[in-house]
Amino acid sequence: MKDAQGYFASTHLLMDSLGAAPTHSTARKNWCDIQMCAWEGIADVCAYDSPSDLLIIYQLAGTARVSVTTDQRRYATTSRAGLVSIIHFDSSVRWDIGGEFSSLSLHITEDFVRKHGCDALAARQLPSRPSLAVSNPFVTATLDVLAEKMRSQIDHDGRVAEALTAALITFIDHGLRDGMRVPTPRALADDALNKVYDFVDQSLEQNISVNDLAALVDMPVTQFARQFYTATQITPYQFVIERRLRQAYDMLRESDEDISEIALRCGFSSQSHFSTVFKKLRGLTPAAYRKRFT
Repeated sequence: MKDAQGYFASTHLLMDSLGAAPTHSTARKNWCDIQMCAWEGIADVCAYDSPSDLLIIYQLAGTARVSVTTDQRRYATTSRAGLVSIIHFDSSVRWDIGGEFSSLSLHITEDFVRKHGCDALAARQLPSRPSLAVSNPFVTATLDVLAEKMRSQIDHDGRVAEALTAALITFIDHGLRDGMRVPTPRALADDALNKVYDFVDQSLEQNISVNDLAALVDMPVTQFARQFYTATQITPYQFVIERRLRQAYDMLRESDEDISEIALRCGFSSQSHFSTVFKKLRGLTPAAYRKRFT
């Protein structure tokens, strides 16, 4: 189950795709059928096929487009900080990150799932739509406690972690088995989302309004904004800002252009506006961010 370093095979799928080891993990702890890892850094894409374990991904920072293919069906949405995605066995998964990220992954063996009577999960009885980028206070609180156990220098006993994980998957399994779904508003279709993404990425130097995006997919502005938010959990305005900043991150790291020029090329009205938005969302100025890579 574990290699010489204590990692699960499903952990190696993430390591190979990200090209890096986790910053923290329970590989050296006495956690037999579960493993938790913390990941952070800069990446473009993380993609992997057919994890042998049930994976629960908890996004702590950044924004990513996650798509899952299972039983020849593809589902996609946008994940952001505070959201959780449940990746079932034998799925094909792709995370389009394109920048900095921070997340936790909980890896749970099928034996553990079966041992705790989670029949729906063990039998791969998937919901009509996978649980991607969802928010649930019980799930996130449990993952937060598990993360504390992972980072503890003295707590190596796996019994508490196993009890917490058993409660977590029982909660998830109960929802799958009994069909306890909360109806969600209609989300913008994937083809319309992709059209918006492509337009924004190609038009970053220009002024982009919500009216422009709604017209692009031939929808009333209010309806477009509502369905866009349901699909991505951010507003169209926030999405445009994030795309502008993502391009700015790349240019600050990889070019010697003046910050004022980068601001204009990324669609900000001035260097001052760029610096204000950058510091508010990133926690430091563009100049300080650039110094990290020089």
